[in-house]
Amino acid sequence: GAASRRGVDPRCRVVGFTAEGTCAVYWVPWMAVIALPARVNGLRFKSASNSNSEWLDSFLRIEGHDEAKKRDYSRIMRAIGPPACFLQASLDGAVIGIGMGVAERDWVGMFNIATSPQHRRKGIGTAIVRALAEWGLENGAADAYLQVMLTNSTAINLYTKLGFRYLYSYHYRVAQSDPRGQDAARRKAAPRRSSARPNP
Repeated sequence: GAASRRGVDPRCRVVGFTAEGTCAVYWVPWMAVIALPARVNGLRFKSASNSNSEWLDSFLRIEGHDEAKKRDYSRIMRAIGPPACFLQASLDGAVIGIGMGVAERDWVGMFNIATSPQHRRKGIGTAIVRALAEWGLENGAADAYLQVMLTNSTAINLYTKLGFRYLYSYHYRVAQSDPRGQDAARRKAAPRRSSARPNP
């Protein structure tokens, strides 16, 4: 936190790197998530240990990303080293939610949790979080964490209700002169972390 404010982050700002993609990291003991009553009638889960084309297509569609980004996301997902779970949630044969879990060092990280707009506020997101927590438990995780954009107040409200506690936030710095604009490769500055720490 303090080192970042006095060091890398201010210097990046001065030389023209703009802040983008501010995210917050939340954590929760896995027992709190496993205890959630997250059953949705008719909901079915399909998981894979790698990001196949089917999962990527669902991810791009639900998140509203351009199809042109599929190759970039595929490369990012393939680079994941620890055990991973790429989850799809289906209702009446249609994929309506997705999520990804990564198990490493007694933790399960949850990423890319999203539900299609017409199925939100129906418990789908909660069910996905619980399913990923169960997978993490099977892979040796004792606690769970997730990352969420600070602008996504709906998701933050959900995760807070599920028992997740704020841990710290970070952002990326992107060179203004980069001709690729917002799709430029992210140059990650030292994370600006809060001094707040949750009480286990």
